[in-house]
Amino acid sequence: MLTLIGRVFHAGGRSMEAFLAFMPSAGIWDIEGRVRGFDLGNGKFHFNFETEEDLRKVLRKRPCHFNKWTFSLERWELNFQEDLLSYVNFWVTIRDLPLRCWVEEAFNGIGSALGHVVEVCPLRL
Repeated sequence: MLTLIGRVFHAGGRSMEAFLAFMPSAGIWDIEGRVRGFDLGNGKFHFNFETEEDLRKVLRKRPCHFNKWTFSLERWELNFQEDLLSYVNFWVTIRDLPLRCWVEEAFNGIGSALGHVVEVCPLRL
């Protein structure tokens, strides 16, 4: 099935219909006319795609945010786990950190201030 399911975080006062219509547009997902979005209520939605290529194109653009809308987006499968829509994964790049601070504890401390740290991958010189 060529379906992505998602949930908008903090959607208060915003139009889900406008969101669903705007995301496929040029400059955002660039797949206008080749996908259809549906409001599932309670901030949840899904998009049905015509091609696997378009679906993967959208997934590669994660983490998902646009115009102060943050949302989770996952591929729907038969045994879809609803809790996947409860968080957004993102990557953080830290620049200009003194070399003496390039220790895992420092990176974990910075990451923990933002949320749950899954993995620390410091760049090697």
